[in-house]
Amino acid sequence: MATSTLAGAQMAKTDFQRDLGRLDDEIERLSGGGPGASPSRHEAIRLVSLQYQRASLLGNWAALGFVQESLGALLAQIGPQPDLCLLQGMLNLTLHRFGAVRAALQHSPVLAGSWHGRALEADVLVQEGRHEDARRICEAVVLEARTWENLARLAHVHGMTGDRATADRLYADAADEITAKEMRAYAWVAVMRGELSLSAGDHDLARVHYERASAAYSGYWLVDAHTAELLAALGQTEQAIALYLDVTARAPRPELIQALGDAYASAGRSDEARGCHDSALAGYLDSARRGEVHYLHHLAGFYAEVRRDGREAVRWAEADFALRPSAFTEAALAWAEYRNGRMAEALRHMRHALASGASNAHVLRQSSAIHQACGDHATAGEHARLAAQINPSIAAGHAHP
Repeated sequence: MATSTLAGAQMAKTDFQRDLGRLDDEIERLSGGGPGASPSRHEAIRLVSLQYQRASLLGNWAALGFVQESLGALLAQIGPQPDLCLLQGMLNLTLHRFGAVRAALQHSPVLAGSWHGRALEADVLVQEGRHEDARRICEAVVLEARTWENLARLAHVHGMTGDRATADRLYADAADEITAKEMRAYAWVAVMRGELSLSAGDHDLARVHYERASAAYSGYWLVDAHTAELLAALGQTEQAIALYLDVTARAPRPELIQALGDAYASAGRSDEARGCHDSALAGYLDSARRGEVHYLHHLAGFYAEVRRDGREAVRWAEADFALRPSAFTEAALAWAEYRNGRMAEALRHMRHALASGASNAHVLRQSSAIHQACGDHATAGEHARLAAQINPSIAAGHAHP
């Protein structure tokens, strides 16, 4: 009986697998017309929406590119329908093509004037570092439509500006708005709350949130990736490696492969770390060669932290800052300049980034190192103290600039 029960458990599908199967079945049904058959307008819109959902569920960048092509062809065929323009805006936001997001809004005045369109504009403003403008829009949108998505959007703005308590409260409110049919959304919100806890060095609470996410929606690679990050932060390196191996088999994204390489490096397994890092870099560069921009910040960080190539770090950090001129992308540029040995430029950018609102523990620790290198020991000490106050694990050595 025990063996039979175990076999049945092993064969049981996860929530993720069931959702993926349902998407595949409906996509196949809508795509399954005979030669010469074409779906109705409604079916064509439904099909491209499902393809977007599938690509997003898998975290598959290549599939998102395919959806973008299909969506462009459909827009050319039937015109700027508000729901298609919204989908186009959401897709371009994911791909960090912010001009294209605004173009999608301009193509549909109905969308631009709706709360959906205003929320999308707020998302772009966050990427541009205009957090106060984004917050005002999000607050107005929540008053008009108190959905879990809008509450989470407002939470994200508060989290970006360092107000973690308000962000967590809003994420909790978002979770309360989620129905039993939206457990993937509940898992995502729980992961966001876990991220906030981890950024504050509260590993126990982060674990609670990640466990809730996994219980609500099993088999989701996003939850497992964050759990692996937590294990690495706790120094449970071999467990983190095992989980990252499982995650990257399901979602072979370059940033996850880099994280696996980082875990190998922490475990002293340098050959395996090098292989993962080479693979991650190849993925980042392939994306950049295709004209994609969503890995610019990863390239900047990779060259600053893994390769310690300051010149290349600055190259990619400058490109990211030009695209997303926020306090956090400028802080990344400051750190790249530090790695490049240009301390005056590093200090200038870091001071401006901090004045613009980049104040998390990670940035403050980097600022401490930059000020120390420039001989401002008092500010270096103060920023190190503030970083440890926000996240005590910084002082314990479990986080690095």
